[in-house]
Amino acid sequence: ARPELPAARALAARGLPARTIDGFLRPLLAALLYDPDLTTSSRCADLALRAFAGGRLALPEGGAEALPEHMARSLPPGTVHTGVRVTSV
Repeated sequence: ARPELPAARALAARGLPARTIDGFLRPLLAALLYDPDLTTSSRCADLALRAFAGGRLALPEGGAEALPEHMARSLPPGTVHTGVRVTSV
């Protein structure tokens, strides 16, 4: 098994051409993982790439913009508040 590294370091260690990493893999993983710096675990990145390549990733009707609404609908009423400023978590 490969060692667990930040995804950015793991990509660099695989010996792929910079054009492949910077032009395709980095932007794709940044979007899939919502992590522009690719600090996410390399194992999580591998899983996301496998799922993407296998065609098992999908977005709800309405695209990425519909994801927060879709997720909020699955929670109890009053759990998600929109249009308010977050002051603490």
